[in-house]
Amino acid sequence: MSGGGILNYMYYITYIVSLFNSIEIETTSEFILVMFLFKSPTSEKIIFMNRDFFYKSKKLPLDETEYKILRTFVLFHGRVENTDFLDLFNNTKVDLSNIIRQKNLKLQILEAKLQGLLWTNEVIFIRRRNKDDRRSFMYELNLSFFEILGV
Repeated sequence: MSGGGILNYMYYITYIVSLFNSIEIETTSEFILVMFLFKSPTSEKIIFMNRDFFYKSKKLPLDETEYKILRTFVLFHGRVENTDFLDLFNNTKVDLSNIIRQKNLKLQILEAKLQGLLWTNEVIFIRRRNKDDRRSFMYELNLSFFEILGV
C-alpha cells in the first residue's frame, strides 16, 4: 500500500471511530441496531432484531398469528414441537381437529408468503417426525433464510 493509501485508510478508520463515539450506545440492542443500519442492504435473509422481523431493512408485514409463529421459532432456537404451535391456536370453543386445521393452514399461508418474498421454492418450515414417537412431529426453521440478532 502506498503512503497515500495508508493515510486514506487511517482517515477512514478515524472517521468511523469518531462516528461511533458521537452515537451514544448504551445497550447491546442499540449496538445491534447500529450495526444493522451499517450492514449491506443486499442481505437476502429475514432478520430478527429488537422483537421484529426485517427483510432488506424493512419491517415484515405480519399479522398477529404470523408474528407469533415466527417468534416461537426464535424462542425455541428454530425447532418447535407441534404441541407448542397448537398452544398458539388453542381455543376452548373449537375441537382439536379444527385447531390442527387452522395451524396447518396458517403455516402454509405464512410459508407461501415468505417463499414469495424470498423468491424461492425451498421449504422454509421443515416438518420432521419424532424419532421416539412416530405419531408426533416437530417443525424446524430453514435457517439459511434467517438471521437471529438477539432474542
